Amino acid sequence: FLNSIKSLKSILRKEKPTSIIIVSSKNLINKLAWAVKEIDLPSATIIYIPDGEAAKEWVEIEQLLKKFVSHNLDRNGLVIVLGGGTVGDAVGFASSIYLRGG
Repeated sequence: FLNSIKSLKSILRKEKPTSIIIVSSKNLINKLAWAVKEIDLPSATIIYIPDGEAAKEWVEIEQLLKKFVSHNLDRNGLVIVLGGGTVGDAVGFASSIYLRGG
């Protein structure tokens, strides 16, 4: 995991995203608070989604997309997912349809 954090720091220095959004569940973000601190993203926005299959419900995807809009996420922004499984599925899907066709 530490190698992933180092790689992420390198990507952030190189790419200089216009905005950074971290998406995770409250349960997981509490367990990974040390990683968020290590990445050192004071300007990042943290968005919480539910654990489990609830994360993939359309209402949750819709809320996530609305939060992307409200935080001015553009094509040069970065979404970081902390979690796997359903959290990764939900955020991956939302990210894949965000700003399509526009």
